[in-house]
Formats: sequence, structure tokens, C-alpha cells
Amino acid sequence: MAFQSNIISLDGTKVPENRFSLPQAARGSVAECRRVLERVLPLLLEGMFENLDDALYALADKADSNRLQSAYFDALRDIRKGRAQMEQRFNGTLLACYDRFWEQGPDSAIPLAGEKELDADSLSLVEERDLEETLAVGNMVSRGENRHYKALYALNQRFGHLLEGMEVALEKNPVSPAVICNAFNSAIHGFDLEITVKLVVYKQFERRVVDQLGDLYGELNELLARNGVLPKLVRRVRRPSSPGKTSGGQTLPGEQPEGGEPGYGAGDIQTEVFSTLQQLLGQRRTRTPQAGHPHQEQLPVADASEMITALTTLQQGDTALATPQPVAGLGGDDMRAALMQLMQNGVAGGEARKISRNDEDAIDVISMLFEFILEDRNLPDAMKALLGRLQIPMLKVAILDKSFFSKKQHPARHLLNSLAKAGIGWSEGRGREEGGLYAKIESIVEQVVTGFENDLELFGRLDAELARFLEEEEKGSRITEQRATQVTQGKEQLQVARQRVVHEINERLFDHQEIPGVVVSLLKEGWKDVLLIIHLRQGVDSMEWRNALHLMDRLIWSVQPKEERRERQQLLKEMPLLLKGLRSGLNDISYDQHRMARLFQALHDCHIGCLKGTLPVTGTGSGSPLNSGTEEPSAPTVTREEGNDRGGDAVNSTKKTARSGVVSPAVRQPDVPHDRYWELAEQLPVGSWLEVAEEDGSRTRAKLSWRSQVTGNCLFVNRKGMKVAEIPLSGLATWFRSGRATLLEEVDVPLMDRALTAMVKTLKEKGEARQH
Repeated sequence: MAFQSNIISLDGTKVPENRFSLPQAARGSVAECRRVLERVLPLLLEGMFENLDDALYALADKADSNRLQSAYFDALRDIRKGRAQMEQRFNGTLLACYDRFWEQGPDSAIPLAGEKELDADSLSLVEERDLEETLAVGNMVSRGENRHYKALYALNQRFGHLLEGMEVALEKNPVSPAVICNAFNSAIHGFDLEITVKLVVYKQFERRVVDQLGDLYGELNELLARNGVLPKLVRRVRRPSSPGKTSGGQTLPGEQPEGGEPGYGAGDIQTEVFSTLQQLLGQRRTRTPQAGHPHQEQLPVADASEMITALTTLQQGDTALATPQPVAGLGGDDMRAALMQLMQNGVAGGEARKISRNDEDAIDVISMLFEFILEDRNLPDAMKALLGRLQIPMLKVAILDKSFFSKKQHPARHLLNSLAKAGIGWSEGRGREEGGLYAKIESIVEQVVTGFENDLELFGRLDAELARFLEEEEKGSRITEQRATQVTQGKEQLQVARQRVVHEINERLFDHQEIPGVVVSLLKEGWKDVLLIIHLRQGVDSMEWRNALHLMDRLIWSVQPKEERRERQQLLKEMPLLLKGLRSGLNDISYDQHRMARLFQALHDCHIGCLKGTLPVTGTGSGSPLNSGTEEPSAPTVTREEGNDRGGDAVNSTKKTARSGVVSPAVRQPDVPHDRYWELAEQLPVGSWLEVAEEDGSRTRAKLSWRSQVTGNCLFVNRKGMKVAEIPLSGLATWFRSGRATLLEEVDVPLMDRALTAMVKTLKEKGEARQH
């Protein structure tokens, strides 16, 4: 890899020199990584093409029409003929992006796939097949980023280290799934394949290339680590702890030093958690004689079967307790007192018994566990009430099998975790409808309370039943959420495109003292739609976009007075090409032919006047902003000053935005404070759950499904994938600031893990407090 300044961009234009310079010490590692790309990516693509042949043959064999069968066979032949060219374009594009990244730095323009995601219902100008193809590419990108997020995070950090501490965002990484998918999209763009066939090709690329990128990323990370580039990288993510407080540098549950096995923390305190809790409980508890029997110290200890019998009696409510509290949600002392009452009266008419020390500890631990559940802000109150009924059954499990506390995949523990996780996104509202989640959880809890005696396999069966139910629900919610996201993305993409088109037209209108009304009308009525279509389909980096802007510039130039003979000769020479280009663009959007004929006749009159060195008095028009609407060719001339009075502020504001038409998510309104609430909103990860207070006093659970990388707008959905809210970043910060929204923390950490960790922490803090 040669490091030089005369870099050629993907569109063939020469990139000007910049001040970025790759450190000399990093060049060896960068070159080695490039050799890995040159070796691995062609192999992945070769495997994809080999499997693609089989896939197309199979589809042709199963085709239900001759037309579709012929399409598959034609595609197979075309792909075989053009395979070498596709491979060359794919590899060349990727390596060019890689070289440009190291030549010009992370801020160099890297084209991303999925930037043209649209909504078919909202954008009638865009063909359905373009939408399907764009969505397919976007889905590949999302799948790759989600599947390989840990390895990509490590690569971002190591690439940044090579760049002497520069930050490398995922979208800037030259080997990210977005760049790879975009390169493949570009490689097949020139082949005339039916959309049905293209979707098959994309699916094969997703399976054979995108899904297999983990090996490539792993090899790159290992290579850089061997070269001394962050060899002991530990993933640390800044995560806010509450709306009022944020903390940085905290290793999240489930995140390990690279190469380690996934878990719930580097020092997993749950390995021997029950013995740890026993020690802490022993330090806290002052042993006193058990009340209720005069000779309890001499009483025999109840065995497990007797304890289970006594707990079953409590569970089924077959006895009257001396304590006034309900059975569900009993504290450790109350539960112990109720059991002792049964024991000392003789369970099932037998001799009096006392509770063993281990069983007392189990009682205390389970009681603390359910205290945590009842105080857990992540669970709605209705779900807490349901789960609270499981206290005695879980105590029975703990007495029967002490691995309940230390074995994360224990069936009873797993069921409790699954029930809690399922309930996080549930909201009261219409949440108790028949056949819904609440009814399912209630049914499972009822089966445990009424049916569990000592058969631990019951929990495994119920857990599988819940998993099947949630899987069916998730299928529907995933589709609904995807549609909601696509609609929101499409609307925003259209809004951004319109803003850019308005900016380009208004900038030219106000750059000239006067413009004939026919030109203003042509730009506002027709050419803005031409630009909009090109922006949505090809993007602002395309040759089509540049040509359309150039044609607009030449149109405005053509109607300015031509005082010199040389200019008149140039106009006479350019008029045929200019009119041909305008007519072609307007025909592409199916512009009204009669209206076009009148506009072109008026434009012809303007050109005649220009060739004579003057503009006609009639037929001139306004240079006012596009937002003010269209005007007829006979409208009077409006000067630049008048135009500024009518819309200049809006145009000047538009000019202050980036030439790309993209508004950074970090840009805030002047009246929005940059405080901890803003930071919380800005850093909120996609997938986070909030509890939001409604105007009627009810509370709704909402998940952040998508955040725009353009405007920062946030889309929230409920657990069924339905849209709950779409608000800007400033609005989300206001929610946090006013207390309307509360972040539900650690929702991905199982309930039992969070509870046991909190219990150990609480017991330690109380022990330290007593020592002081």
C-alpha cells in the first residue's frame, strides 16, 4: 500500500490534499490489515457466488411460472458472465475506501449503504423495486452491525489508537458492514436484474459474506493486538445511571475483556453466591432462641420433606396464620414465624420440629429477593403482584436445590427471569386483554402456585411454554416495529431531500438581481421534483445530481442579458443542449406536456431577448424563495431586496447549514440547555426502555427503536412494535428534565442476577455501617 496524496475518489475525481498524515509507526500495521482484506474478502465473495448458483437453480426449478423461471435462468447466465467484473468492482471499491480512510482520516467521505431508506406509502415518486432493494441493503447492514458489534467496537478502538487517539465511529470504519454492503450494492448496480432476483442475491451475500465477517474482524483484531495495538482491550461503555446522574467508564454486565466468555461481570459474585449470602447473613443476624416453644433447642431439625410439606400448606392457604400479612410478600421474620408455628404445632399432626440454619438462610434470601422484586422500578405494579405470588414456590425450590442461587440456567430461576423480562415493556392500558401477555403470565403463575410440590421439571415445561408464546408475539411485533421505523425513516429522508432541494434553488434565486418569471416557475413547479427524485434515488454525490444542478445554473445564466457578442454566440450554441436536458428531466417526472410547451415558448421568448441584448418587459418574474409558491411567467420582476424581505431570513438560515443538507444530531436549539439531561438523551442506546407519564396520569412503557443520524429524532414503540412517540432530541431531554420519562436501567440483566448482586451489596453496606 503506497501512501500518497494524489488519491482518486470512487467517482473518479481527484481528492485534494489535506493536512491529515498517518503516523509512520502505524503504517506497517495498516499495510498488514490491507493484505488481510485482499486475501479474505475475495474468498468470502467467491463462496457467495458458488452458493448463489445453487440457489438460483433451486428457485428456477420451483418457479410457478415460465416467466419467473426464465428470469432466474437469465439472471444465472448474466451473473456468471459478469462475475469477474462484479468481483473486481467490489474488491476495488472496498480497498479504495480503506486507502482513503488512512490517507485522509476518519472524516473522509465514505459512502454508506442504507442511506436511501424510504417509505413506499409516503414517496410516490420512488418505484417500489427501489424501495425493496434499499431496505434489503439496510437490513444487511443492521444485521452485520448487530452480529459483530463487539469485534467492530474493538476495531474502532484500535484504528483510533493507530490514528493517535482520533475517534473512529462505526459509520467511519472502512471495513464496517455498511461499507462492505454498499460496495456490493455498487458492484451489482450495473446489471439489469429483476428485483426478485436481486433480493435472492442480497440474501446470499448476507448469509455467505455479512454473517461470516466475524472471522475477518477477529483476524484483524488479533493482528493489531500482536503488533501491540491495545493488546488488552477492555470494552467500556459510558452509560447513564439515572436521569439526574451519569457515570462513565463502567463495565456493563455481559461485557468482558476481549476474548473472555460472556457473563454478568468480571468478578462474578454469583459463583458461590449462596455461601456468600450465608456468611453476610450470619454477620448481620444475632442468633436468638426461636420463640413459640419452650424447649425448641432440644427439638429435632425438620428435614427437607417436612419443610416442603409445611410450605405447601402455606402456599395453598390451608392454615390460619398468627401473622396478619398475606402469604405472598412475607418478610423473612414473618415467613420464619409462620413456618415455626406450623412446625411447633406438628406438621400434619406429627412431632414438633425446628428449622435448620440452612433453611433459615434460604428463607431470608428468598424474602430479600422478593423484596427486591417488589421494589424493582423496571417492573409494572401489576407484574410485581403476579410475581410476588411465586415467593413460597421459589423458597421450596431453594430448599430442594441449593444450586438455585448459583446456577444461572436453573429451570426455576430461568422461568422467573423470563417472566420478569417479558413484563418490562408491558403497560396497563389495554394490557389485560384476553390472550395477551398479562393473561399468559397469570396462567403460568397460577400453574406454579397450584401445581408445584416438588417436581422441578414443571418449571422447565412452563418456561418452554412461555418462550413459545413470546416467540409468536415477537414475530408480529418485530414486523410492526420494522414498518414503523421504515415509515419514520422514509418521512425524514423525504424531508431532508426537500430541504436540500429548497436550499439549492433558493440559493440561486437570491444570487441574481432579477430572474424571469418563466424560469422561476420552471424551477418551482418542475425542476424541484427532478432534483427531489435524483436526491432520493442517486444521492447528492451522484453525477446525476451534479448535472441537474449544473443545468439549473446554465438555465439561469441563459436568461441574463447578453451584452457581448461572445456571450450571445455561446448562448446560441448551448440552447439546444440546454432545452434537451430540461425536457428530458421534466419527462422523467411525467411533467404536464401542455404546461411544458407553454413554459418552453416563454423561455424561447426570453432567449430571443437575451440574444438581442435585452430582456422583454413582460414575462419576467420573482426571485422569491421556493416556500412562497409558484408564479406564472407573466409575473412582475422582484428585486433581490424585495425577495429578502419576503423570505430572506429562511434562506439565510438554510445557507448556514452544511452544504450536504445534513443537520448534525448534536446541534441544539439555542434555548435548550446542554445539561446532564441532554447528555442522557443524546447517549441513550437504541433498545432502551422508558416509563413515560401520560397526561391522564397513566404510565406507558416505550422502547427507543430508532434514532436518526441526521436530525437526532427519536422513535419510540411499545412492546408490540407500535409507534408510541416520535420526538426530537431536545424533546427527549425535556422529558427527562421534567420527570415525565424515567429510564429503566439494566433491563438486559436477568432479574435474579440484579437481585442477588443488590442483596450482597446491601448486606455488605449494612455490615460496614455497624462496624463504624
